[in-house]
Amino acid sequence: MPETIDIRKKFFKENGRNKFISKSVLDFEWINEIEKGKKTLFIAEGLFNYFTEEHEKEIILAISSSFPDSESVFES
Repeated sequence: MPETIDIRKKFFKENGRNKFISKSVLDFEWINEIEKGKKTLFIAEGLFNYFTEEHEKEIILAISSSFPDSESVFES
């Protein structure tokens, strides 16, 4: 969410390896802001406990279908 990204930017810098996207994870337009064809690591810290199981599946499927060479780390 934009508010979270604003706080994160106070402590961390964007660079070639880290990118901040100010969108809801359920607004799948964020997928278009990430370069395809590279190995990508997705980290979801404290995220999935706020969503339904169906939303969690949508997120995971969107990532895996758009970034087949990616890895994901999340709490379950």
